[in-house]
Amino acid sequence: MKLRKKRIVSILTVLLLAVGIVIFLMRETGDERDWHYFDSETSIEGVLFAQVSSENSDDIVYILHEVDGLRSSNSYLLGHYIVQLSRAGRNFDEMKDGRHYYWWEDDRFIFRVYDLLTRELFREFDLLQILEHEEVLENYIFGLGNVFYAIEIDGEIYLVEMLYERLEDGSFNIGEGASSRKNLLMHIYTGEHRIVEDRNPRAIHSREFEIQNSFFSNRWIAQHSPMYEDYDSFLEKNGILRGEGIGSFWFESHILPTSDTVRVTLTANNLPMENERLYTLFPDLRQFRDHEDDSISINIILTGNHWTAEDILSLFMEDGQEITFEGVIMHGDFSIDGEEHEIHSFEDYFRLRDFSEWGEVRTEE
Repeated sequence: MKLRKKRIVSILTVLLLAVGIVIFLMRETGDERDWHYFDSETSIEGVLFAQVSSENSDDIVYILHEVDGLRSSNSYLLGHYIVQLSRAGRNFDEMKDGRHYYWWEDDRFIFRVYDLLTRELFREFDLLQILEHEEVLENYIFGLGNVFYAIEIDGEIYLVEMLYERLEDGSFNIGEGASSRKNLLMHIYTGEHRIVEDRNPRAIHSREFEIQNSFFSNRWIAQHSPMYEDYDSFLEKNGILRGEGIGSFWFESHILPTSDTVRVTLTANNLPMENERLYTLFPDLRQFRDHEDDSISINIILTGNHWTAEDILSLFMEDGQEITFEGVIMHGDFSIDGEEHEIHSFEDYFRLRDFSEWGEVRTEE
């Protein structure tokens, strides 16, 4: 009995000692932040399918399993590559004086570039090693983790990571009065890297491309219902489901690195049963028409400025189905005369939409 009591006392003593050491260290360092620890590692096995277009070798469809696979947003690179981010460490954020401040400490930060068609590793960038060998970056910190993108500069493709200058307490902030920022550019094909001053370059699109694809911005449709409901209703009347998760249909162009390139992302329940054009371009995509797993993401990359808004919308509709504009009204903020207009066709949209300030090219709407 005495032996058992001694054992309990010993255990309690050790526990109290451990707690005391932790409290002492926190007081000594002055670090009482509620850190969030993270370890993010995705697998190339998340790429379930990829097929190059039968008509244009630059166009491709690829399917990701979003639970185990790579993120679809911002990850595609020209040449049929996809980027995986592997990162571990801790972070903390708080509001001070009306501003949001962030602390990030990384133990691992690696970009891996894979060939979509072969699933083989093409290039790897260890950002902590790069940071270690760049004196100019001593006072800079990597940004908000998953915020990365690729750009095209003089025909060359670079992966970009944003860097923020550390404040005295080791944090950085974004938005109004943000910390000084630089961009780390990593050349996809050569592996070289360089630092550029704060800028946010995007692909320069042709004016006609911008005009055609402005149709897929949900802001121009007058919002008489809750936000985006009218736009969603327009798509649904044409057989396309839109929303978070199941039934998603998203159209993106500005985040892609190359000129006149778009990506349409959809779930399997938005694949038409019969569409001669779509299944001529990507014959093997047919097998996913009845796929019931709503965690897969279908991504279609279309390049060149020959794709009209009508062409793209028609890709995801059943053969023989006519596009309807029932109930569609253009918001006055986007019309040529500042007034709302009923829209009955693509011709109405392009005739009544105000493009007067767009110039020859436009990089943002």
